[in-house]
Amino acid sequence: MLHDQGPSKVPAPLSRWYGAFAPRARFEELRASVEALGHTIELDDPSGDIHRYRVPGSGTRVFVVADPDPYGYGDHDPDDPEEVQIGDIWSIDVAPAWWR
Repeated sequence: MLHDQGPSKVPAPLSRWYGAFAPRARFEELRASVEALGHTIELDDPSGDIHRYRVPGSGTRVFVVADPDPYGYGDHDPDDPEEVQIGDIWSIDVAPAWWR
């Protein structure tokens, strides 16, 4: 995930189960995967430059980039694959009770 690509960001049980996570993930790909498993993913907080989504009943929150230039500097290049883009997953938080 973009916010923290260190090994501590993805809980160890998830890494063991799913393997290594890519440094960049798109929200629409995650949504499709979650829905294919029969679950829903709902917008929980649409305010600010990062939107928060939740997967009901899972203890999971997904934070997604909504504004890649929140301070209006104007130097964001939407065609540069190295830069944060709208729809990138910023981070995923899983309540500890769900992965212990």
